[in-house]
Amino acid sequence: MVDLIAAIPPANTVIVAVVGVLILRAVHEIRRGNVDRHKQLMIAATALFSLFLALYLVRMFLHGPTSFAAQNPTAPGWASTFYYAFLGTHMVLAVATIVLIPFVYLRAMRSHWTEHRQLATKVAPMWLVSIVMGIAVYFLLFQVW
Repeated sequence: MVDLIAAIPPANTVIVAVVGVLILRAVHEIRRGNVDRHKQLMIAATALFSLFLALYLVRMFLHGPTSFAAQNPTAPGWASTFYYAFLGTHMVLAVATIVLIPFVYLRAMRSHWTEHRQLATKVAPMWLVSIVMGIAVYFLLFQVW
């Protein structure tokens, strides 16, 4: 069981990277006017993101958070401060994005296209930045030191 729990962070990093690619492709498709393809890509991105969230919550429940200092005992002192400031910023952005995503979907499902577009043009970049920051968090915690 421990090995499966340890596999979640790298697996989640791959999953969320794929989500990022799907979102970028979806943006490209909607700009080309391909609404059906955009919809398919966003549904796939959201489904994969849901898997990411489920795995993240399973790991938090079974393992708890990972201490930067415990994971990286040889890291310089400033690295922990930088990591936690970066992680905090990522978490605020991630939570805001997770709260806003359903509103974007709701507007699309109700065919409120103007409102959907207005909100999506703000939420998609937030989601992408959160994804990039999440990947960076993984590397800072598990790979750099």
